[in-house]
Amino acid sequence: MINIHKLKCFGTKVDTGSKVLIIENDKSTFEDRLSFTQHKNESACVFMTQDNNLITLDYYYPHARSPLCLHGTLAAGYVYFNNNPDNSRVEIITSIHKQPISIEKNGSGLFLMINQQDITNFNIEKQKISRLLNINLSKIAGNPVIVSVGSPKLLIEVDSLDTLYALQPNLELINAWSKENLVNGCYVYCKLTGNSYSGRNFNHLDPLLEDSATGVAAGAITAYVKCSINLHQGYVTNNPCIIHTKFINNKILIGGTVTSY
Repeated sequence: MINIHKLKCFGTKVDTGSKVLIIENDKSTFEDRLSFTQHKNESACVFMTQDNNLITLDYYYPHARSPLCLHGTLAAGYVYFNNNPDNSRVEIITSIHKQPISIEKNGSGLFLMINQQDITNFNIEKQKISRLLNINLSKIAGNPVIVSVGSPKLLIEVDSLDTLYALQPNLELINAWSKENLVNGCYVYCKLTGNSYSGRNFNHLDPLLEDSATGVAAGAITAYVKCSINLHQGYVTNNPCIIHTKFINNKILIGGTVTSY
């Protein structure tokens, strides 16, 4: 029997969070799954299938199938542990790249354990970055890098929260550049205090589809700075979220709230 769960992840309040549908026991084609996601008009759908002890997650956004969606993975873990309350750990694999991810349940909530993948010192001129983001060169801090924990992101640090919130990037240029360089959009962030950061993700042509929480970006920043962080996101979308990460022995753990809606 197909079961559909409506969940929100990483919200800072009961009425906030990044929405996702978890669909259990579906055996439809990839094309049908994409059509289903577009018809539901949800930000993400994750199809969760289990064959013996092997759990596979297949991720969809309205515009495309995706190799990874970490808030969808966290939500799938929530469903699994609700079905199996005596278990505290489960291993899943992603459908496209067969990436293994561990999901752990402990007293402080759910955490995804993922491995750091590639960090590339990317030779992209800051003039290009300024055109992508429509900002002055002086607002760009440090050098951009490409980092992946399963879905590569171009990480761009800016000088302040004011700069971050005021961004009106060239989404068509970002989209074209991302396709050309096999990168899943760019993530712009700034450092707050301590190990806290704030960020925004740009990988959609429609500005209304801007993410309120981007788990792969939280993992990417953690891999880059090599420490545990708190990543705030969603202020400009009026949907405040926070993602907590841990960096332990070169392993990255990503966690946050999961609630139904």
